[in-house]
Amino acid sequence: MLKQYIFKAISAWIIITCLAILACSESQNGTDGDTDNDTELSEVEADPCEGVDCSPGTCEIQYGYAKCNCPDGYEISGYSCIKAPDGDEETDIESDLDEDLVDTEENLDGDTDVIDTDDGIPQCTTANDVFPCRMSVSIDGPDESGLFYINSGYVTYGLDVWENWVVFVQGIIESDDYPAGGGILLFNYETKEVIKLAHQFNSDLYPVINDGYVAWAEENPNASDADSENKSRIFTLNVETMEKKLISNSSSDKLGLEYEFPYVYWLDKRQKLGQFGHPIYSVDDEGNEIRIDTQTTGEGAADFSVSENIIAYVTGTGQMGVIDRENITQRLLDVPSKVYYRTYPELYNGMLYYQDNRDEPSGNPESTRCYQSIYKYDLENDKETVIKQNTEGKDFRMEDAWGDWLLYSYYNETNYGTEDPSLKYCALNAADGDLFLKYLPTGEEWNITNHLGNQHRASMWGPLVVWHDTREDLDPIYGFGEFYGLDLCMHPELKTRFTECVEREAKNAKKR
Repeated sequence: MLKQYIFKAISAWIIITCLAILACSESQNGTDGDTDNDTELSEVEADPCEGVDCSPGTCEIQYGYAKCNCPDGYEISGYSCIKAPDGDEETDIESDLDEDLVDTEENLDGDTDVIDTDDGIPQCTTANDVFPCRMSVSIDGPDESGLFYINSGYVTYGLDVWENWVVFVQGIIESDDYPAGGGILLFNYETKEVIKLAHQFNSDLYPVINDGYVAWAEENPNASDADSENKSRIFTLNVETMEKKLISNSSSDKLGLEYEFPYVYWLDKRQKLGQFGHPIYSVDDEGNEIRIDTQTTGEGAADFSVSENIIAYVTGTGQMGVIDRENITQRLLDVPSKVYYRTYPELYNGMLYYQDNRDEPSGNPESTRCYQSIYKYDLENDKETVIKQNTEGKDFRMEDAWGDWLLYSYYNETNYGTEDPSLKYCALNAADGDLFLKYLPTGEEWNITNHLGNQHRASMWGPLVVWHDTREDLDPIYGFGEFYGLDLCMHPELKTRFTECVEREAKNAKKR
């Protein structure tokens, strides 16, 4: 199983890198042109048991999901019933079946224990396959500076934060120390609880959280053996009620994932556009999958970001566009298109942030991925402004935007990811990079990490910042690392800058 998920993680890295550097080719899928009328869209309201063969058991629907009811002497394995060893009934720990919460279940010894917590969420064990469930993980901190660290068993990627909640992917490895493995995990910084949402996951669609909902993708158990492993179904979960909902059950390959209440968005590979792009899909109010982009410039999207009803995207050749979902309009932005690397847009309050390498000194951006600068585009006034100008080939990488705050990484030290000295400060080569926080109204900046290794793939919400950190392994695969975070309410200079810190202190004072 470990090899399986290492392969998935590396596959995700390869796909992301290919989109970024335009160095990979992909076989043509589907047809070119607009598929609004010639693509049959899947409806999520279909019978969940349709096509599910549980024999010799039967398929039944619980909480809107298919579940196999297996006879004595058989155990559940995904969406089938297989002969149990020695005729004993047990639960397959690798199943991705979505079962309802129960008050009792079998443990490893075959005994029945009551494992529910007060709110009805059970503890995760190797014997159960009930999600959501609570995981016991190692959490260190926060220390006096607000730094904390989570070790839930294996490599971490896909961090996203909203208020006190952080969702992420933990590579799966079963061991004596971590018997329940990883999967899609949800961490509450306030209570220090970790909740597992799924064991199986699609490593090409990192989970996201916003407006009190998590969105993530699981492998589709209804896909045939010949189908790609990335053909996924998408779910959402209300973090307050823990109510789970199926959003998309189509069998098409998907890339990227964004959520803006009440809609989930993704890049759908049912149609390929240009060499590296795909159309943007979402769901309508009836739950039907629909295509969002109204015209594609022949390129499609390689990456995108969503804020309210606005979708900003980057094509595989560096063009940028904006879609207004409410008014059903789409337009290209007036930015230089002769760039070799432009990606990871962040859209916040009408401002679009991104980085590109137009400043490559030879005048040939295609010669390298380095020399990245950060820009801001005012969508209302159609004005671009440089935020961090690259000098000396030391990359700036856009990480996240929140309010008047910009979170970015600066690659300013020796590169540990390659022996090539010309790539020494490149963000995409796992160079030694630190995180910086910039207050845009005044231009003030703070270096919030200062450590060997790469602090990158960061996300922030108010005073809570989380990131991937490679300080434990200075020669990592780019995009992965350990889960570190920083509580800025404990930062000596920044704790007075966030109203959330003042509110938290008042709340704690009442408790005292």
